[in-house]
Amino acid sequence: MKRLFCVLFTLLFVFNLSSCKKTPSAQTILAEFFAAYDARRTVYSSDKGLYEEGYISPELLRRLYVFDGELDCEFAIAPNERTESGFEAGVFIADSSGEIGTITEMCRERLNLLLGGYSEGIILRRGRVIFYTSASDSLKAEKLFAKIIGAYY
Repeated sequence: MKRLFCVLFTLLFVFNLSSCKKTPSAQTILAEFFAAYDARRTVYSSDKGLYEEGYISPELLRRLYVFDGELDCEFAIAPNERTESGFEAGVFIADSSGEIGTITEMCRERLNLLLGGYSEGIILRRGRVIFYTSASDSLKAEKLFAKIIGAYY
């Protein structure tokens, strides 16, 4: 009986672990988003080191997002480029629920700078993942985000 219980418990534990979905990286989410627009963009992310392509210094990040504090979370951003897909998008993955409000406000401030109040852009959140974009087709962006993040949650 004990043996049967141990085997069942082990199987239950293994199935439980295999059903857990891991949050994708911020860079993965953003890459999938731009792939749907068939757009090649330079992505700057928190996982890049100094002298690597895609590195952004903490000082420049604070200036882009008009933020004075320290931001210690995973992120990937594709700043506005004057290209055919001339919009900006970014993904932040908060380390804690306390960071969510701060990150959301940073994204709102960035969109205000980009769009000058003519449009709001969109900010979406699922769990600890915060996504923003200045894309003009907000419905398409919302559907894409839901599809991308839905594959992981």
